[in-house]
Amino acid sequence: DSTFPTYFPTNDSVILQNADATADVTQAGKQNYSTITQNIGATGSTATVNQTNDFGDGFEDINTSEIIQSGFAVSAEVSQDGTDLRSKVTQTGAFNNAEVTQTGSDNESTISQSATALSNAFVNQSGTGNASTITQLPIGGHQANVRQGGNSNESIILQSGLANETGTETESGVTQLGSNGFSEVTQAGGFQSAFVEQLSTSVNARSVIDQGRNALFGGGFDQVAEVTQDGTDSDSFIRQRGASQTAFVNQSGTNNESDITQGGNFGSDNLADVTQSGTDGISIVTQTGNDNTATLLQSGVTNESYITQNGSGNTATVTQGPGM
Repeated sequence: DSTFPTYFPTNDSVILQNADATADVTQAGKQNYSTITQNIGATGSTATVNQTNDFGDGFEDINTSEIIQSGFAVSAEVSQDGTDLRSKVTQTGAFNNAEVTQTGSDNESTISQSATALSNAFVNQSGTGNASTITQLPIGGHQANVRQGGNSNESIILQSGLANETGTETESGVTQLGSNGFSEVTQAGGFQSAFVEQLSTSVNARSVIDQGRNALFGGGFDQVAEVTQDGTDSDSFIRQRGASQTAFVNQSGTNNESDITQGGNFGSDNLADVTQSGTDGISIVTQTGNDNTATLLQSGVTNESYITQNGSGNTATVTQGPGM
């Protein structure tokens, strides 16, 4: 007398639409699967997928959702409940919006917004495998926000064009809450901002921010990068090319490292500000150009600071010592 049914339960849903379309899929429990395709001409179309998990029924809920949209002002919203999960959203056009919410287990979300301008991508993941990749190209005006719960983590964001944001001054673009960490934000162009938080006593946290990588002009302008890390063995790497660059790094804990490079091909008006509290911290600041400023505060003991400034009118201030 088996306590489980003799059949292999499975859900699936496939929708293909043209023109002004709306698709709404709700799946409850078991293997789950959904794909929605809304083709060119589907201006203002909306796709919504909600998948849940029947915990304790003897079957692993796998969950999968893929949405592909082509059009203007399209919207995709995916909510997944748990176990293996996965979600992929691909959008082409302008003024598009993608929102993915995932809860526990293996997780993964990939959002690609191409041939677009003024598009938004929001991902909220919770514990275990994690991973999120957001690509927004090529014109600009994009917004990306990723929040990951504990465990393996990883977030990669690529934005090109002008006036892109990975978070704001009041809300971090990438938030990782402990475990293996790693965040990479690449922004090509100008008027970009990136805000990264790796908290909850992060383990093996690593943040890489690369701004102003522009093959045509050799650098960007008006870039802002801010990284906050706590825990042990955290690394922050910020590379800013061009003019009017600002970098802020705040690290607490032990054996942390901050490396900031500003200027590049024609750097000027750059500012680097690093605060490290704890022991065995290392800070490296390299500025190329003129009118640059570097400020470093290290509290604790056995910390190291290296500042290199090339050009004219540069200022460097280093404060070190316990209780600073």
